[in-house]
Amino acid sequence: MTRWVMVADLERCVGCQTCTAACRHANATSPAVQWRKVLDIEVGTYPQVSRTFVPVGCQQCADPPCMHVCPTGATRQRSDGIVTISHDLCIGCAYCDVACPYQARFKIDAEQFAYGRAAMANEVQRYDSRRLGIAQKCTFCSDRIDDGLANGLTPGIDSQATPACANACIAGALHFGDIDDADSNVSRLLRQHSHFRMHEEIGTEPGFYYIDGKGHEPARGAVNPMVASAQAGKLRSKGVEPWHQQHWDWKAAGNFICGGAGTGLLLSVALANLHQGAFYPLGWLALAMVAVGLFLLLFKIGRPLRAAYVVRQPNRSWMAREAWLAGAFFPSAALAIWLENATLLIAAAFVGALFLFSQAMILKAAKGIPAWRVSRIVPLIVVTGIAEGAGLFLTAAALLPSTELVIASAAAATAMLAALRGWSWRSYVTSLEVEGAPVRSLAVLNAFGPWFFLFGLAVPVTLIFFGSVGGNSGSLLFAVAGACVFAAGAAMKLVLVTRAGFNQGYAVPARGSISGSAVKPGWSLPRTRGGGPMRVQTVAPVPGAFMHDPAAETMPRAELKALQTSRLRKTLENAYANVPHYRRAFDLAGVKPGDFKVLADIARFPFTQKSDLRNNYPFGMFAVPQSKLLRLHASSGTTGKATVVGYTKGDIDRWADLMARSFACAGALPGDIIHNAYGYGLFTGGLGAHYGAERLGCTVVPLSGGGTERQVTLLEDFSANVLCATPSYALNIAEVADAMGVDLRRSPLRLGMFGAEPWSEAMRRDLESKLGIKAIDVYGLSEIMGPGVACECHVEQAGLHGWEDHFLFEIVDPETLQPLPMGATGELVITTLTKEALPMIRYRTRDITRLSDEPCTCGRTHLRIMRVTGRNDDMLIIRGVNVYPSQVEAVLVGLPGLAPHYQLILTREGALDSMTVEVELAPDNLLADAGRARKADEVAHHIKSLIGVTCKVVIKSPGEVPRSQGKAVRIRDLRMRAMA
Repeated sequence: MTRWVMVADLERCVGCQTCTAACRHANATSPAVQWRKVLDIEVGTYPQVSRTFVPVGCQQCADPPCMHVCPTGATRQRSDGIVTISHDLCIGCAYCDVACPYQARFKIDAEQFAYGRAAMANEVQRYDSRRLGIAQKCTFCSDRIDDGLANGLTPGIDSQATPACANACIAGALHFGDIDDADSNVSRLLRQHSHFRMHEEIGTEPGFYYIDGKGHEPARGAVNPMVASAQAGKLRSKGVEPWHQQHWDWKAAGNFICGGAGTGLLLSVALANLHQGAFYPLGWLALAMVAVGLFLLLFKIGRPLRAAYVVRQPNRSWMAREAWLAGAFFPSAALAIWLENATLLIAAAFVGALFLFSQAMILKAAKGIPAWRVSRIVPLIVVTGIAEGAGLFLTAAALLPSTELVIASAAAATAMLAALRGWSWRSYVTSLEVEGAPVRSLAVLNAFGPWFFLFGLAVPVTLIFFGSVGGNSGSLLFAVAGACVFAAGAAMKLVLVTRAGFNQGYAVPARGSISGSAVKPGWSLPRTRGGGPMRVQTVAPVPGAFMHDPAAETMPRAELKALQTSRLRKTLENAYANVPHYRRAFDLAGVKPGDFKVLADIARFPFTQKSDLRNNYPFGMFAVPQSKLLRLHASSGTTGKATVVGYTKGDIDRWADLMARSFACAGALPGDIIHNAYGYGLFTGGLGAHYGAERLGCTVVPLSGGGTERQVTLLEDFSANVLCATPSYALNIAEVADAMGVDLRRSPLRLGMFGAEPWSEAMRRDLESKLGIKAIDVYGLSEIMGPGVACECHVEQAGLHGWEDHFLFEIVDPETLQPLPMGATGELVITTLTKEALPMIRYRTRDITRLSDEPCTCGRTHLRIMRVTGRNDDMLIIRGVNVYPSQVEAVLVGLPGLAPHYQLILTREGALDSMTVEVELAPDNLLADAGRARKADEVAHHIKSLIGVTCKVVIKSPGEVPRSQGKAVRIRDLRMRAMA
């Protein structure tokens, strides 16, 4: 079997609307419709604002309500799941429009072009008049799919066989494929990422999936800003909240009014004739009312000449059943009235009751209108129709002569039916409040309710009571009471159809919440039947949550700058006085500590580089005597000879505090179990994370690296909540867990703190999907402190908060070394402000990034270091092209079928450098040689297109690329060997 689906990666969608334009171009749609559109949702208050973009359109449901309600069979479902519309069978009744919970169907009754009614030449050429007056919608470009399959192409992979919107997406956010194929691109995506489907609770089984990689385990007592904004009606989301349906107007309401009142009147006539056979003429009025209601529909449908098609699908459509019942109702009732046959009239009244029931079911089957689809609308419509008919009968009986035998009974029955209808109304509205509904629907219904009870129950019952004891004036009072009962019922149906018929609206992802969760803007909160609000799960952090040191972390920017100035002045004085290297460097640059007045003056001071630490090996850069050193560490040596760093007791204490601050920023809580797989020993990562976690109040499992199977076992046995490791080793843990049959996604593990090596957003998504965690980036350098210099917050994950009360961050041009403004990309330079043993003045990290001082919704005021995109000392120049390994990684991890394990092999061919990329296949993607060759060509093509370098690609089997227990070895440079 095949089922085509669309997957939208909301982490990639940029809201450019290219998919909308591509759809319109490919399908020549009217300017009045958008088969594919992108919602723009904004939350927050300036300047703390965030936006989400959500592509929407036909969801190609596995159980499509539009098909079930279609009376003509125009809407069909293909064997591959695509829902189509026959232009030749559709009558334009718009029943499918109100049945669709995704607002994905359109009906255009008049020609519309880009510049009014005058069509351009290309519009004339492509204009399809068959769409006028009937339903239209997205079909996943089924013609492209069919043509592609006929030519041996694969939809979703080959552009000629893929829907136009997915082809045109500039951000790679839309993916298309066969979900029934376990190896398809979409199946792999959905296995690897948390996702949700819109309005899945309705039971339509939509074929449109949304990936939202920002999900995480919620904090107790925390409230999601998007959820709170949606519930408070403050989510700026034009076109997202429910709006009133446009196609069923007063004519549709007239059908329900006349049909219900007519069948109800005929029932009253049939029952009254059992006692007094003088009411047969009223039967003609009943038939006329039903006929008028059906006649109104001819003016509502887009293709009235096809009206007879309405009877084609009685097996599934209540509208078709209504038509068949009408066909039985009219001749049987007319014959009974003509013959004045009471038994036949009872039978016709029974058929009329079925007709009334079918009208109620028509509304209930409209799943796109929450106020109609609830079960309790059925008894409300049925009782209302009978009450309307009884009211009309009471009015007529009160005005006709010689009706004494039945008028008292008719009055009593009308009063009871009015009461029963009032109870049905209250039950109906309560059910909407219990289940939740569009707030505007509830507002309309609640505003109408008092008037409905006044004129539909209180006034007629009062009139009937006084009419029963009023003597000669009783008949007039009965007539007015009956008219009130009928009018109230008619008004109720008019309100239901023309004022309360708000559609479903859209569900949007609750960013910062549990993966797969969503909110429905414009909807009421569900309520208990006791009247109180149901407990709503709170799912995301609020500003101020998870702070280890709130006073420092939320310090106003002006105070931070003043603190930095004061501390930096002391640091410069300490370095000049106690470190010979800095005294020489300052003197050579012609500056003294006293020259520092404001923060901008730091640009006058010289840089520190790793070579300075090597040249002063081992202790020449220390500002304190050896007797005050509590601990010595050494750098990892990733880019050269190891450098020695030292710490005083005060340094160790501040380091523990900053790591505790970073853990809290990432979302860790006191009492969490921290599984620490960072290397212990001279590497700063293990002990830095260890003491920071203990300072926060967590339990630490000090595993270090290696023994990966044991790591997996203890992660599961000790129920760890947080994993600390390099990202490459975390992937190794995930692979070994999978091989051991251990699903860590089902464990209490919820958070990963990863650092010590560059990693990409694609690797983040891979880690999150494989481990079921939220992956947080933590930043540090041995020369500066170790891990904990900066850390992402779990609220936004949009840059790492650099702790400015302890460090000064600059961005400089890597070539000119001149300072760059906030937001510019360049090399990160860090100056320590509180280090005693090893002060670092303007240390060149070689990391390429940018800084942002835009406020964060987590409430922290410290600037953010955006994701490091590479190092200017690991930049490779391949035949004149600058290449960073992180760029190659982003390409590889973004391609389906590949594992995030690779190496770059550098060789020299003559006078030219060459690069070979060795990358592993994903474990579930074992390709034959021919398939590997095609995949290698595909990878090489993407690297050439996105980076601009030509390289050779070698596809390796799973496990062939060497693994690392610490920092991954990404580059093997064989060029010097070639020159030897």
